[in-house]
Amino acid sequence: MLLLILVTTVSAQLPAEQNNKAGFRKSAYGGIIMHTQGLGLNLYFSKFKTADTKTLFSFDIVSMKHSKEVKSFGVIDENAKGFVYGKLNSLYIIRFGYGRKKILHEKLREQAVEISYVWMAGPSIGMAKPVYLEVFNIVGEIIQVERYDPEKHNLSNIFGRGPASRGVSEMKFYPGAFLKLAVTFEYSTYRSGIKAIEVGGVLDAYPQKIPIMTNTKNNFLYPSLYINLLIGKKYF
Repeated sequence: MLLLILVTTVSAQLPAEQNNKAGFRKSAYGGIIMHTQGLGLNLYFSKFKTADTKTLFSFDIVSMKHSKEVKSFGVIDENAKGFVYGKLNSLYIIRFGYGRKKILHEKLREQAVEISYVWMAGPSIGMAKPVYLEVFNIVGEIIQVERYDPEKHNLSNIFGRGPASRGVSEMKFYPGAFLKLAVTFEYSTYRSGIKAIEVGGVLDAYPQKIPIMTNTKNNFLYPSLYINLLIGKKYF
């Protein structure tokens, strides 16, 4: 009876963290990215390196807007699709990351929150897709889809935005690199589940300027702040 009481007492004093994470060595999770210049999706794969440190591998794909983008509407038909006047290319970014996740505050109870610090770095590939618009022909009666040309197209002959699929085959790729720093708040109540919010910043850098807009300054550095809503699962 004394032995049973002793074992029960010691077991009751063990933190929930030890019960929750016993045996789990890997995890996979991902979610939606909302950042200051667009939206995106991402995936994380992690593996324990030490008791409080994980090795991370990540994949992100996000849209990236120019700070001068303003949506316009055709003067002929207000029901036409909105477009960004002066926009040459739509920019999408793919990131392949490697990094670490360090637990700063352990989750000692089921209803508690685990706080971690994250850093990631790796290649960043910018993909510039040409913008296509619906424009009036010379006669002004037939609408046709054309790649935006600032020398030919203006607010008087642009009808609206063209199909999103046009220009995919004409994409230009810009290799670069990125650095991500963030804090993650994990609050799942299930032993094998992951629910988390990640808040941080990313800097994408390229050796040359990416032409997004005409008649304005384009950049080779793209800083952004983001919130990442994550769900996933832990594995043995």
